[in-house]
Amino acid sequence: MRTKLVFTVTSCLFLTVIVGGCGSSHRTAKKTANAETFVKIALASQQAKDWGIAMQFPKTPVGVSCVIHGGGFPPGLRVPGTCTTLVKVVSSGGAVVRFVESWDASLFHGPGSPSRGTLSHTWELKVASYLVGGPRVIETRDYGDFPPQMAR
Repeated sequence: MRTKLVFTVTSCLFLTVIVGGCGSSHRTAKKTANAETFVKIALASQQAKDWGIAMQFPKTPVGVSCVIHGGGFPPGLRVPGTCTTLVKVVSSGGAVVRFVESWDASLFHGPGSPSRGTLSHTWELKVASYLVGGPRVIETRDYGDFPPQMAR
């Protein structure tokens, strides 16, 4: 009986070192990233830099008042609006990060947009978290009304 108990304790200790537990709950070695981490990855991406949104949006999931800087003669357009960062974590462990800006159409409306009401534009980046080499943006798109940034 004593030999069996020693073997069981030794086996359990061995399994604890190798597998990470004996009789405990299973935990994955990788932690799921939190929303702020996904936002950081999205904002650091080349696509966010190319779109010119890397400095404009909140670094956490929240909406804030902002000034949307657009094109035109210096100093360029300045349109007051709301800049919102949204994060939707998906079952694969990744996330869809959306940067949404909205503004009053009477202050700026581009081609094909109404001149009244609230307009908005969304930049969307899909972040995969469990990739060789680390998490990164794997898919992007933007949609909505013509944004002030695109005015030239």
